[in-house]
Amino acid sequence: MWKMTRICSLLALTLLVGSPVSAAAPDKLLPETTDMLVNINTKALLESEVVKKHALDEIKNFIKNNDQLGAILTQLNFDPLKDLSSITVAATLGNNPQQPDVFIIARGNYDVDKVQETLAAVAKNMPEKVAVSEYGKFKVYEFKGQGARNQGMFGAFLDKNTLIAATKKADLEAGIDRGTGKKTSKFKKEFTAAVEKLGEGQTLSLVLVMSEGLKRAMAQNGQLAGLAEKLEAGTLGLVVKDNVVADLALHTTDNASAMQFSEGISQLKNFFAAAVERSEDKELGPVFAKILKNATVSADGPRVKIRAEIDADSVDKLAKKAKAKLP
Repeated sequence: MWKMTRICSLLALTLLVGSPVSAAAPDKLLPETTDMLVNINTKALLESEVVKKHALDEIKNFIKNNDQLGAILTQLNFDPLKDLSSITVAATLGNNPQQPDVFIIARGNYDVDKVQETLAAVAKNMPEKVAVSEYGKFKVYEFKGQGARNQGMFGAFLDKNTLIAATKKADLEAGIDRGTGKKTSKFKKEFTAAVEKLGEGQTLSLVLVMSEGLKRAMAQNGQLAGLAEKLEAGTLGLVVKDNVVADLALHTTDNASAMQFSEGISQLKNFFAAAVERSEDKELGPVFAKILKNATVSADGPRVKIRAEIDADSVDKLAKKAKAKLP
């Protein structure tokens, strides 16, 4: 178990220091109701210097030493370290943010015939776990959920490079229709604007649009009520070369709100910079103090832009400290 915890912790670190993913426009396969989006370029992530230096050997050893996982990957003729290119996870929050509808796009190099042969055998021998149906010319796989919520997933290959999955069968079928050109998505203007503002070349991209359900949930908290009324969306983009640059943006309803948020965030930034500078941790205290002091906060029309940079030496120190704390 400790090895799994360590792998997960290292992988979480790598997500902060990976390599580019493009997010200049919403993916045409996404549902038009998407409120939240995460893009990760897994291939470039694993090829980044930081991952090679701090996590790749651990990930390889985990796969090598896990006989069950290794057997499954061999049977599917799939090596995630080589064959997986990118993962896009979208969520429709709607009126119930605690139970979102999820849609996933996993791009890579799949041996579709081998995978389908394997899943057909599993469905035959364990129908309580996997079921196979058809939607047009596409095979649809239902991975049946377990437990109280019984939340399953539906998946299908659009081609040898594209796997899609969804928590609802209707959403998967709509995704197939979008993939074949039978349907197109008309995204919310707030979502499209937020994605476009991220630009290209992101390691990890995150977009969150304020859905009605999320606004109501925040409004119930007295401290967040005012924030819910003034926010339209938030974005985060991470880019890594020999350092890590994080760009966070808050999309507000008007220029005055953006200026107000900018001033408040600047005050918090300065407060925490002074606090960590006085920290008893003489190793990491200066690292975090430098990051916070150099971070910039500004209002650009109705947007608040926050940029923070972690240089290569600081990344190494943070990674070293994180590894030392792992079991």
